[in-house]
Amino acid sequence: MSPPQASVAVPPVLDDVDVAPAKNVELVATATNDAASPESVGSDDTAATKSAHADLSRRMDALSLAQALLDFELANARVLDLTARLVEANSRVVKIQGQLDDVRVDVAAGHADADRARVDAAAAHAAIADLRASRTYRLAQRIAALARAVRR
Repeated sequence: MSPPQASVAVPPVLDDVDVAPAKNVELVATATNDAASPESVGSDDTAATKSAHADLSRRMDALSLAQALLDFELANARVLDLTARLVEANSRVVKIQGQLDDVRVDVAAGHADADRARVDAAAAHAAIADLRASRTYRLAQRIAALARAVRR
């Protein structure tokens, strides 16, 4: 995802300064060459060179301001993007937590059903044990054994 493009209104002081990046590089290169030229190194500061330096300084300040405005706009756009993504992620977390709570309720209900089934099974086993321990059951077992012996 590419960062949003920032648009910066150039302040009235900067009307004569172009804020296009290619032009800025050209201006800085010219300024660097002018500052290091042999004519400016050994010559006396005249009104023209002072004016040129003042103009260059003003242009550099204007470029710095324009760049700072662009940087601010870009940072602001990033903050807005991150905030939107954070809100979206938070919504997803809340939704998933709701689903987790539903699953926990279902699991708890399943555990309760399993516990009831274990209690019912234990009661059935106890009833079978009681039945087998009764006289009637033992008498029925003996009668069945005699019937099998007679059939042979």
